[in-house]
Amino acid sequence: MRSEAPHRVVVTGMGAISSIGIGTADFSTGLRSGRSAVRPITAFDTDGFAHAMGCEVTGFAPEDHIRNVPLHTLGRAGQFSVSAARMAVEDAGLEAADLRARRGLTAIGTTDGEARDMDRLVETELAKGPEAMDPVVAERVTAGRLSSAVARELGLRSVEAVTLPTACAAGNYAIGYGYDAISSGDVDYALCGGADALCRKTFTGFYRIGTIAPEKCRPFDKDRQGILTGEGAGVLVLENLESARARGARIHAEVLGFALNCDAHHPVAPDEDSVADCMRLALENAGVGPGDVDFISAHGTGTRANDVTEAAAVRRVFGADTARARFP
Repeated sequence: MRSEAPHRVVVTGMGAISSIGIGTADFSTGLRSGRSAVRPITAFDTDGFAHAMGCEVTGFAPEDHIRNVPLHTLGRAGQFSVSAARMAVEDAGLEAADLRARRGLTAIGTTDGEARDMDRLVETELAKGPEAMDPVVAERVTAGRLSSAVARELGLRSVEAVTLPTACAAGNYAIGYGYDAISSGDVDYALCGGADALCRKTFTGFYRIGTIAPEKCRPFDKDRQGILTGEGAGVLVLENLESARARGARIHAEVLGFALNCDAHHPVAPDEDSVADCMRLALENAGVGPGDVDFISAHGTGTRANDVTEAAAVRRVFGADTARARFP
């Protein structure tokens, strides 16, 4: 039986910085039109790689969104997270002053944190020696700044700032963390999401194990060749249903539940049993059945092992006829 949460959790604000659009309106248009932002990577020197395509954010002006935190104290991922959070708060019809009087949470998930700045530090040391290290860059490489900078930008006082470095699912972890905090009554609102910037470290790691696609990512395609790395941020404003209704907020969606697990079966190979179990747990937590679901947002890495495993797990949970499940 599903245990009813003390508070229902709703989404009242959204912010997005992406390679296919800056702001939720442009991002949504990019999704619906099938816009592609794949292009040769310029974020770092790609000499020596047979192919180096990625999805970089262009046309981003952090000064348009960040007003209170000095830009030079933020790495690129931090600029993304703060900007997306500012967008989400404005979309929710909230002022920073509205949040300061309430208990809050900022939770940002990430794969790399500010590894792009770490790349720069390493390059500086290799070229000029440790004595030439840039102290400003060294100070801002801490991943925790992705969430703490959001609190600083908005002048939040009674707030917990959490950064979750859990790779591919990090943004979802952050939303789940916010859901738990609000449903239990620990906080009144949460700014949750994920942020990353393109960096040499992650690209090189995936490239060395043969999972970077030469031209494009083609999930569930028989000719798939792997992933592409990208960058950006997405942040949601979560609050309990009572407060959203009391202030007449526009409600984008309700978060019914979530699940997570860790099978520790293999360092990189996905496990079908574990993937299926996680989906079942999520359905149970949300109080819905497989027949209530009409959209599945798949991991869809376009790698040989993941796509076969994920498709099999989906069929196991939703049945052999998965026509109702639309994969992006």
